[in-house]
Formats: sequence, C-alpha cells, structure tokens
Amino acid sequence: NFMYNQEVTYSGKWTYSPLKYWPNEAADRLSFFAYAPHTTESNTNIVLDGFTNTSASAPVLKYTLAENLADHVDLLWATPVKDQTNQKIADKVKFTFNHALSRIGFKAVAVIDEINGENTGEVDVTDPHATEVAPGTTITIDEIVLTGDFHKGGTLSLIDGAWTKD
Repeated sequence: NFMYNQEVTYSGKWTYSPLKYWPNEAADRLSFFAYAPHTTESNTNIVLDGFTNTSASAPVLKYTLAENLADHVDLLWATPVKDQTNQKIADKVKFTFNHALSRIGFKAVAVIDEINGENTGEVDVTDPHATEVAPGTTITIDEIVLTGDFHKGGTLSLIDGAWTKD
C-alpha cells in the first residue's frame, strides 16, 4: 500500500503529492491499481470497500448510484500493473483504463413530415420531406422505456474488473 488511495491529477501533466520514491531493494516489487474518479471519505457513492492502508489483498470499490442524476459518473478501472521492480527516475507506470459503468444521456430529435404537416413519431429523419422543428417549439415526450437488468450499486474488483451487483 505504497501509494494507498493516492489521488493523481492532470494539469498539463500527471502529478501527485507528496512525491514518493521507489523502494531501494532490488527484490522489492510494487503493484499498482487505479480507478477514476478518485474517492475520498466524503464521497459516499464510491468507497474502497473494506480496503485500508494495511490490506494485503487487491482493492475493491463499492459503488452506489447517486440519487441526483447530475451526480452520476463514468466509473473507470485500470488493468493492474503488477510486481514492478525498481525503475529509473524518468520511467512511468502506465495504465490502461476500462469503463466499469458509463453515464449515458439521451437526445431527442424532432422532425415534422412536410407532406402530412404532423409528427406521428414515425418520421424517418433521412426522408427528404422531413424538416427540423423550429427553435423554441415545445416538445413533450410521453414515455421512454428502458429494458435490461438495472441495479443501484455493486462492487468492482480492481484486480480483474469483475462486477458483483447489489
């Protein structure tokens, strides 16, 4: 737990503080696990579940969906970089990030069928007789149906990206 829950930020380059140096012993090995966004004790939606600075196992994240839609996030995890030996000062630990969860949004495009002068909901937007609705026009969507297996949280293993749903 050399860099336990160490936040790394980007401002022209990736940095963290306080600066930490690689152990000097040739036999020392370090493994790195990464996720985003960073969690703090005040963030109750992403928590290092049962993992502390003295844990010997790989970390897992407990994720709970935020009540406020604007607070939903993309949750990323990196393929672990394991058993690294002492590096040169200029060397970098490189991560490959994967999406565990993605925040998605929807955009509705309204068109009017010029032939009929109405929007039946079945107008093909590639139809040459279809035109965009004038700016300022109020559109009401009566229903959106999503199907699938939706959960409000779960646990993500940072060793392999395995997801356990709550």
